[in-house]
Amino acid sequence: MGGNGTKRFCRNCSTMKFHLIIFLLIFIILIPHKIYAQEDLESEIKEYKRTLESEPESYVALFGLARVLAFSGNHQEAIKAYSNLLSKYDNDADGLLGRGRVYAWMGKFNKSENDIQKVVKYHPSYADAWSALGDMYRWSNQLNNSIEAYKRWTELEPDRSEPYVAQANVLIENRQFSEARLYLSIARNKGGDINQIDLLTRLMNRIPSSMLWEPSISHELQTFTPKRDSWNTTTLGVKRELAKGSIAIGGLKTERFSTGDESIFFDIYYELWRRAYGNLRFNAGIDPVVIAKRIYRLELFQGIGDGWELSVNYRHMEFTNSEVDIYGFSLAKYVKKWYIRENTSILPKDGNLGYTNSVSVRRYLNTIDNFLEIGSGHGQEEVISGASSKPVKLRRDFISFRFQQFLSTNFGISISGSYNDEKGAPIRRVFQLSLIIRN
Repeated sequence: MGGNGTKRFCRNCSTMKFHLIIFLLIFIILIPHKIYAQEDLESEIKEYKRTLESEPESYVALFGLARVLAFSGNHQEAIKAYSNLLSKYDNDADGLLGRGRVYAWMGKFNKSENDIQKVVKYHPSYADAWSALGDMYRWSNQLNNSIEAYKRWTELEPDRSEPYVAQANVLIENRQFSEARLYLSIARNKGGDINQIDLLTRLMNRIPSSMLWEPSISHELQTFTPKRDSWNTTTLGVKRELAKGSIAIGGLKTERFSTGDESIFFDIYYELWRRAYGNLRFNAGIDPVVIAKRIYRLELFQGIGDGWELSVNYRHMEFTNSEVDIYGFSLAKYVKKWYIRENTSILPKDGNLGYTNSVSVRRYLNTIDNFLEIGSGHGQEEVISGASSKPVKLRRDFISFRFQQFLSTNFGISISGSYNDEKGAPIRRVFQLSLIIRN
């Protein structure tokens, strides 16, 4: 027993020695470089100060000292040095730009804006100034102003990739994904950093929430012709952003044929690999009568080429008297502010194959959160047509719309509807209103 304990102890010793060696290697390789770099900056600072003792008006020494102080992290001293330069060279563009950048690094955005705006006012073709102004607005969460500044930078240096990447960055933060994709495509064509472009592209493979929590409530009303009792469904849910995806949980109350059913659900989106993400959804009925006992849905998305997206999906529905399997695939394309998607579902049953084809066109408005979408489709679908949980296959043609608008950063509404003509069943109209809260 003692021997085994000694062996375990020795294995732990070996692990500790290994970690210690790795730590020492990191220290030997990295830390001295940081020390030497800091020493180089300190020596530059001393040299510039020595020059200013004999040449107090030297622009090169005044600007060099302020610049090195800024890069060394001595922001307060850098501000003093830039202010000293500007006292001798009034409204110098590089001095104002340098001081404005340091103010932005310090979070003093009003002072930063004042300095950099002077530069772009008197030197409107100074590309670096527009770049700095875009950075400052981005860091101060003035995203629309940042986009405009970066656009001016892009106009001044259209052959560089950096302005397009910078603009894509802030467009993503502002949730304007369609435009961001366009600028990343241009940056790629202009020889931009492929790793950086791919990283930003992966961020757009799913639609993230700008805030961690998103509670929502929605109510759906279905009416029929010939007239009969309407169907109602109320959904309560909350979504939580994760590092590489999101998870939502909630419950539904469904009323059909004078019968009320309840169910719970969870819905997960998660990044899988480069330009790919998956969606898993599960619904479970609580002693259901007219809805499915369980519904499983799995979908895999893969981005390809420039703005194209393929997906495959599988859905399994368990009713009291039967089970249904549905397979599907889709092809989608982002075109600037447009998102166009074709979806095909295949429904095998009793040795036959049913299908549904649909096309939807979404037009994003000022951001990804605000949009108008219309859709249309035809084919076959499993439909609950009577006061029984056993579905029947019916031919179906439909048109649909959806409008979503955020009235503020934290509050949005979604309105949707569809008109469904199912052969052998009443015409069905669906209306849904959703309220979304973000915090």
